Amino acid sequence: MTRPEIQCLMAFGQNAFAADSSLTWTDVSADVLLDPSQGGGPISITRGRQGELGRVEAGRFTFTLNNAARAYDPTYTSSPYYPNIRPMTRCRIRARWPVTTGTWYNRITGYVEVWTPAYPGPRQAVVHVRGSDALTTLARAQSSVTSGAPGETSHNAIRTALNIIGWAYATDYVYANGSTTIAAGSYLNLNALQYMQTITDTENGLFFVGPQGFPTFQDRHYRINNASSAGIFGNAGGSELPYLDVAFSYDEALLYNDIQVTRAGGALQEAVDSASQATYGPRVLTISGLYMATDDEALGLAQWLLVRYGNPSLRVTSIVLNGDLNASALWPIILARELSDKIEVKVRPPGGGTIDQLARIEAVADAISLEAWLTTWQLSLAGEDQYWVLGSATQSFLDSTTRLSF
Repeated sequence: MTRPEIQCLMAFGQNAFAADSSLTWTDVSADVLLDPSQGGGPISITRGRQGELGRVEAGRFTFTLNNAARAYDPTYTSSPYYPNIRPMTRCRIRARWPVTTGTWYNRITGYVEVWTPAYPGPRQAVVHVRGSDALTTLARAQSSVTSGAPGETSHNAIRTALNIIGWAYATDYVYANGSTTIAAGSYLNLNALQYMQTITDTENGLFFVGPQGFPTFQDRHYRINNASSAGIFGNAGGSELPYLDVAFSYDEALLYNDIQVTRAGGALQEAVDSASQATYGPRVLTISGLYMATDDEALGLAQWLLVRYGNPSLRVTSIVLNGDLNASALWPIILARELSDKIEVKVRPPGGGTIDQLARIEAVADAISLEAWLTTWQLSLAGEDQYWVLGSATQSFLDSTTRLSF
């Protein structure tokens, strides 16, 4: 059975914040061990967030290298990589499909945090590699920003912070133009990641590190303006792509009927659904310390959140895929998907009918072993397609929709 070709690359001896285009990569794929009998184990990759109201967490990866020749021993002066077996070595895991001649798809790019030597047998020596993407690096930096009136738009404010900490912001930063102007003022001695995440919360967007290793900012209209589905996953054959498992929820976890939003230096702005409260009781979501310039915008955010979370919805929460089930159709879709991409999921219960859900990808996880390559997507309900966006070339048809987007 043919699966994508996996490649693990290391940028030995390179500066941690060097521009990606300047890096020299070394292929260490031949030393990656998947076989447990040789002391190996699965390649594990995770990126994204576990809940749609949460912030994206640092992407993580683990794999095992054969160290019989001591190539990954930091004390071994005869190693071809000496003296560059060290923490903060840039690492990239990517996959090619079709094999040999196809397209390379990055799965994660980050930094090795730990090289752990182990000796599982009398003639075995391995190194367990663990690392994370640049969100961890940003979380250990500090920034101070002073912005004059009228302030910067959200994507530019993040770019300014990246510049201050020495990131190659001109080339290694991916963004969509934000809609929010960050209030002018001084933001001094702040954790760099928390500052950028608060900007993102203010915009109601998404901030993460993409698989190529670049900080990525999606504005609050990104999902509305990227409304095409990447594929239909179901069990009817034909154009529907097969899946291993799918999970749904219908609960109170994302039920909020009293949304309270406060910007820094502003007054509390509140949106309440009285009918929902009469049915389910008061359920408060509090968000504070945001950076928007006006209370009106804070109120707009509260009203938008109330529309989305004021009543419970049946939600598809995850899907598990195995590209081996339909290699030619599944692997290009599995490998090319990114956070916020939309898919359609169809389930046909034995009692009859079809559950048909549009969903957004919130997290991606790969588990690559000798036996299988399983990919799990954490999902959220894609209910934003019916919003009307003032001034948008594709979402300004007032007569065909009923809800105004924030």
